[in-house]
Amino acid sequence: MHSRSDWQARPPKKTRRLDADHVDGVCIHYAGFIIDPTRPTDALLRSIQTGHLDRLRWWDIAYNLAVDQDGEVWTLRGLDIESGAQGGRTLNRRYVSVLGLVGPGQPIPEPMVAGIRQCVTLARTRWPGAVDIVPHSQIKATSCPGDPLRALLADGHLEPGPDPVSLGPALPVVLRRGAAGTDVARLQKALNITADGKFGPQTEKRLALVQTTLAPWLGPAGGVVNERTWAWVLWTEGL
Repeated sequence: MHSRSDWQARPPKKTRRLDADHVDGVCIHYAGFIIDPTRPTDALLRSIQTGHLDRLRWWDIAYNLAVDQDGEVWTLRGLDIESGAQGGRTLNRRYVSVLGLVGPGQPIPEPMVAGIRQCVTLARTRWPGAVDIVPHSQIKATSCPGDPLRALLADGHLEPGPDPVSLGPALPVVLRRGAAGTDVARLQKALNITADGKFGPQTEKRLALVQTTLAPWLGPAGGVVNERTWAWVLWTEGL
């Protein structure tokens, strides 16, 4: 998951934090113009942010997360900040906004489908009440997110389902007490404890507490890392 610094985002003019009492789901958007898949995503996101900040006078790029055509997930406002994309504050605080980087009529590549599913998992990890997945057109009179994404939503293809989103072979599937190394340090940073790279009793206890607090989205609350836990770690690294 890419951070704001990965696309050299400008600072927001202002932010307003989301509140768990209001977050009901995830709203899917598209870019509204044809995307050249050969254009670097970081440059594209900077261009969109410039339009939102300078032309529209918004606080920041409007969306919380974006998914490019390679399935890469990009942090925009992030999961803790109220969106500016839905059409009014009531809707902005009810839904986490996910931008698919496609335009009208463009086919949706399979990697993008997987990336959107990952975004839904991340949103539900952060906001357990975010159970709904809706197209933007369901909550506002708009063509967004276009027919291809609407069809995928209608068929249930953007719902992660019971299986955790695969995060790729670079991350360990299981990590438990006794492990050591850079992966343990990444976990400890996400847990906000000393990142000494040693998975001891303190790390296990802290992880079990977080898993209990965010149950069931981080998997069993046993102090053992699994793929769902790594989805949460990646989310924290994008803040």
